[in-house]
Amino acid sequence: MFFVFFVFFVFFVFFVFFVFFVFFVPFVVHFLKMTEKRYKHIYGPVPSRRLGRSLGIDLVPFKVCPFDCVYCQLGRTTIHTARRDVYAPTDEILAELADKLASEPVCDYITLAGS
Repeated sequence: MFFVFFVFFVFFVFFVFFVFFVFFVPFVVHFLKMTEKRYKHIYGPVPSRRLGRSLGIDLVPFKVCPFDCVYCQLGRTTIHTARRDVYAPTDEILAELADKLASEPVCDYITLAGS
């Protein structure tokens, strides 16, 4: 009798956890991702051993580069160019930066980068 109760209890606990992790957790994660503010040019802050918490500003669109390095973590370069150009409007970047710093002011450095 105890064995039957124990098996039923284990099955019930497994079922409850299964339903919780399959249905409830993905819904909450999706809801949190949809409510967080997305920025076009700003990412982070990311932890850095050298700089502490670094807020990144991406000044170049994805894979615009004069090189095609085989070890690049972003993959093959799709747009080869060595021409200097304004890829991101300064006003837009400054507005995003002011909004990000107003909502989350904890960063040690601001890093300018290009993807």
